[in-house]
Amino acid sequence: MFTDRAVFLAVALAAAGVLVAAWLLETVGGMEPCPLCWVQRGVFALLAVVALVAALHGPRGWGRWVYAATVGGVALAGVLVAARHIQIQLQPPVIGCGVGWETLVERLPWHELLTKALAGTADCANVDAVMGLPLPVWTLGLYLGLGAAAVAGAARSGGR
Repeated sequence: MFTDRAVFLAVALAAAGVLVAAWLLETVGGMEPCPLCWVQRGVFALLAVVALVAALHGPRGWGRWVYAATVGGVALAGVLVAARHIQIQLQPPVIGCGVGWETLVERLPWHELLTKALAGTADCANVDAVMGLPLPVWTLGLYLGLGAAAVAGAARSGGR
């Protein structure tokens, strides 16, 4: 049986692996990330950091539940972002207009930029698929799996 530390480490490595895969899809595969893709990458990075801290700390008792709940909460945030991305992709095609994303990044404060990113842009409606599934469907499944793994690992380990 795996310890909670091993499960948290596996979650951290998996989330980091997703970030590497996203980078490869962008640089080698030529898939340009949209604003919602960048937000999802940020959520995976946060997930990796929290899970890595949990693995390194190795809390006992209720502490493992604090980390499991935090990882689960971050994963839930990712689920919501991925679901929003899927919703945008299911809408009729949108014609993009207005200021480019790069200009917004340069000029807006981070909280306004995040609000705009979560609203989505016309770029978010593009469906890039890997093995027949759109990328947000993959990320949705990964968020669910990694969050569930962290909670299940805390429940099964009994603090070992």
